[in-house]
Amino acid sequence: MLPILECVKKEYETGSISESVAIDFLTNLFEHSCNEEIRIDILSIVKNIKTNSQKLFKFLENILISDSNFEVRKIAIEIIDVRFIDISFDVLKWAMIHEDSIENYCLIVKTISKINSIKVREFFIEELGNLKESIKIKYEWLDTISKYEKLIRDFKKNKKINKFSTHHLGNILINYQIIANLIKKYPNVAYELDRENGLVISLDLSDLAMEPRGLPIGWKNNIRDLQEIKYILFLSQLKTLNLANNQIHDISGLERLTNLTHLYLENNKIRDKKTLKVLNKMNKLQLVDLHGNAVVKKLNIKDFNLKIKVILNSYLDDLEKSLLSIKN
Repeated sequence: MLPILECVKKEYETGSISESVAIDFLTNLFEHSCNEEIRIDILSIVKNIKTNSQKLFKFLENILISDSNFEVRKIAIEIIDVRFIDISFDVLKWAMIHEDSIENYCLIVKTISKINSIKVREFFIEELGNLKESIKIKYEWLDTISKYEKLIRDFKKNKKINKFSTHHLGNILINYQIIANLIKKYPNVAYELDRENGLVISLDLSDLAMEPRGLPIGWKNNIRDLQEIKYILFLSQLKTLNLANNQIHDISGLERLTNLTHLYLENNKIRDKKTLKVLNKMNKLQLVDLHGNAVVKKLNIKDFNLKIKVILNSYLDDLEKSLLSIKN
C-alpha cells in the first residue's frame, strides 16, 4: 500500500481527519490512478469509512456502471450492500443485467435480495421468465440446461413461484446462472435439482480417470485451481460435489459449502495436510474420497471427525496390499 494511503487511513482512524475529507481525497486519487492495485487499496480503505454520503454513492454507482475491473466492481458492490442498500435498486438492477463476472453477478443478486420491495420480487420473477435470452449456450449443451428451465416453467405454471420469498427467487437465479456458466466453460457438467425449491443439490465436475483414444482436444474439464470455479460457493444447498480426476491442489474455501454431505476428490494433486483442517470444518460432511492424492500418505483415518466416512485408498489399492500381505 502506498505510504500516502497508509497515512490517510491512520489519520481517519485516529480522528485527525473527518469522513468527508478522507472520502474526497481517496475518490479523487482513485479517479486519477491507472494502477489497479492502488485503486483496489483505495476502495479497501473506503470500505471501512463509516459514511452514507450521496457523493460516495454516486462514486460507487459510476464504478458499477463503467469500471472494467471486476475486482474493483466487487468491492463497490460490497460497500453498497453495507452503506446504501435502501437506495441502490436501480443501479444494482442495471449492473445485474450487464455484469460479465459470474461471481459479481451472484453478489449483486444477493444484495438486491435484501431490499424489501415488491418491485424487487417482480423483477426477479421477470428475470426467471427471460433466462433463455440472458445466456448464450451452444446447441449441443442445450439439453443440459433445459431441465433447469423446464422446472422453472413448471413453477410458473403451477404458481408455486408466487410462494417463494424474494430471497429464494434470488437464489434460484444465482443457481441457474452458475450452472449455465459452468456448462459454457467446461465440457463435463452434471447436476441434480431439488424439485421442490429449484436449487442445485448435486454437482459433478469430474473427469474420466482414463483417457480414451479418439476423443477431441478440450474434452476434459482439467480444473487446476478452485479459484476457477470459486462461484460454486454460492450454491448454498449443495449436498454432493464431485471434483474427481482433475488437477486440484488446494480445497480451501469448500468449508463455505455448509450443507455439503458428500465430497469426491479422488485423483487430484492434493499434497498438503492442511486439507484436513478444511474437511474437519465441514459440520455436515458424511463422506470424503481422497484416494489417488499424494496427501493420503500423510493422513490417518483417526485424523478425521468420527462421523466422516473417509476413503483414502481405492479397492485396487486395498486388494494389492492384501495380496502382498498374504505373499509375505
